[in-house]
Amino acid sequence: KKEWNSLPRLREKIQITMKKYTTPKGKEIELVYAGRNIACRFVGGGELPEELAGLFTDERQADHAITKYLARKVKDDDKQTG
Repeated sequence: KKEWNSLPRLREKIQITMKKYTTPKGKEIELVYAGRNIACRFVGGGELPEELAGLFTDERQADHAITKYLARKVKDDDKQTG
């Protein structure tokens, strides 16, 4: 019988995916639980940009950071092609 206190440690090992986002170039970013916090990571690995590195204390903060990052990437890609 598992105790409730052991669940955060299990969740850290499993790293449950909360949400996924796709960059303009098709790379996926996912939000995962990191203990009591939330972290971003590229599916398949890779270095995160500075604004997505580190931990977030709630999902809204992480979602906002990813949305801003993706909007900037779309704008940058439009400048390069237009």
